[in-house]
Amino acid sequence: MALAWNVIGTIAGVLLLALFGLGEWPYVYAGWFALVPWLIVWSRCRTIKELFLFAGGGAAAFVALVFPWFAVAVSAYTGSSILLATIVLIAASAFLEPQFLVLALVWYGLRRDPSFTTNMAPPTLALVGAAAYVACEGTAPTKILADTLGLGLWPVLQWVQAADVGGVYLLTFALVFANACIACGLEDLVCARRYPKAVGSFALAGATAVSLWLYGDWRLEGLAGAGLKADPPRAVRIGAVQGNISHYDRLREQLGTFGAVRYLLDRYFHLTRTLPAEIDLWAWPETVYPTTFAKPKSPEGALFDREIAAFVQVHERPLIFGAYDRDDRREYNAAFVLLPEVETGLRVKVQRKLHPFPFTEYVPEWLDSPQLRRRFPWLGTWSPGTKLEVMEIPGRDGTRFRVAALICYDAVLPKPARTAADRGADVLLSLSNDSWFEGEAGKRWALVASAFRSIETRKPQVRITPTGISAVVEPSGRVNVLVPPGREGVGVARVEFGSAEPTLVVRWGDWVVWGSVVGVVFLGIAWWIQRQLRSRSKPPESSRR
Repeated sequence: MALAWNVIGTIAGVLLLALFGLGEWPYVYAGWFALVPWLIVWSRCRTIKELFLFAGGGAAAFVALVFPWFAVAVSAYTGSSILLATIVLIAASAFLEPQFLVLALVWYGLRRDPSFTTNMAPPTLALVGAAAYVACEGTAPTKILADTLGLGLWPVLQWVQAADVGGVYLLTFALVFANACIACGLEDLVCARRYPKAVGSFALAGATAVSLWLYGDWRLEGLAGAGLKADPPRAVRIGAVQGNISHYDRLREQLGTFGAVRYLLDRYFHLTRTLPAEIDLWAWPETVYPTTFAKPKSPEGALFDREIAAFVQVHERPLIFGAYDRDDRREYNAAFVLLPEVETGLRVKVQRKLHPFPFTEYVPEWLDSPQLRRRFPWLGTWSPGTKLEVMEIPGRDGTRFRVAALICYDAVLPKPARTAADRGADVLLSLSNDSWFEGEAGKRWALVASAFRSIETRKPQVRITPTGISAVVEPSGRVNVLVPPGREGVGVARVEFGSAEPTLVVRWGDWVVWGSVVGVVFLGIAWWIQRQLRSRSKPPESSRR
């Protein structure tokens, strides 16, 4: 009977997390109790083997239900079947989502070692569980999807504003803490009949959600009322161009390399000309120009380079676009900014992608080998950039504004945007190529993750993609779609910026993660010391006879 209840609890947790993972109202509320069934199951497990069976099974089911779009994308990129990609994804769930296994192990240990936790109140147990979860999630190198529970709160803007204090991991910490409080409260209520303690645990979980809401409501009111502090406030207009062209490899097969590039440029030249005259900056997506710029590999490439440069000079408008850069040894995914100037004709600035996506774009040198590439010919050949540049751009009315180009995965990860804000960027420009995501689920995940970069830094962001979702993100995280997904078109993003003070998370970085790591290490040392003292205090076996 116990086994059946554990199976039911595991399935219930998976379904609740899957609903929460939809990122839609009203399912967002499930995040506050989605982990409760799992926590109860883990505390009821009798052995480590049973624990990992249920925790591992839950993590695998979570990956299968929440990230099917990633399996489809892997299948399309590698040429494998969707079934094989799904099986590999599920098999790797322990590496992709190790935080579930760590939380299960810590929770099991806390509930099974009463000699250590007797004097711990339920809130303390919940704090330990949340710290272990966030410490693992924020430091595990295998978390390539960069997912975390806090992202699921995005539909309710009041709940996500605290990201400017501790990043998205602070929201995750709050969610896990509230779930653990509810789990402790249910155990006190049902198993031990300790009603006052149960009520206290439930109240603490509710207070966590309410506190986030109140802070967020206050923060939103401040942003809407006073706005960013600037005297006078400045605004620029950025023209986003979405060509709705995907799968360059297929286009090249149909038209040849020259014909494919010709087709791409003609589409983007045409759409760009339809933008209003008052635009301060044109913006094209990541790798829209599918070859190196300014360092051509062929005479045809040099011809295309000159055509893009001439387009910028003739219209006297700055342009940022995605292409490739190279040096003597390596090639890079990059963003180029072309600035027309009277004296020099054209000034070129380059931002290389800092974090190419693992394996599909970049293979570490220690792992790379000819044998590996023969086995997996789809492996990427690009290298990571080493420095984030904040580039100053002159506006048409004399306003000068500073932008930072975040290329695809760079906008998903927290650090590049925080570095840009710390170095004085006024606007974040997120150039992405989400066309390899079939459907909208993967594109929406990338957009939501990018939106948190604006909340954390309080910087406006313009996101440009070839097939959607191109959008402008306000400093509050509110998203306004510029061009509907799956359509070609242009959108004008009017963004205001000013001299706002750096947020706490920009100044302190991932202090929630590292604070959790320190707390877990300290607790582990305390547990080990207590075990040693307890073993030494036991009388010898012969004296007990």
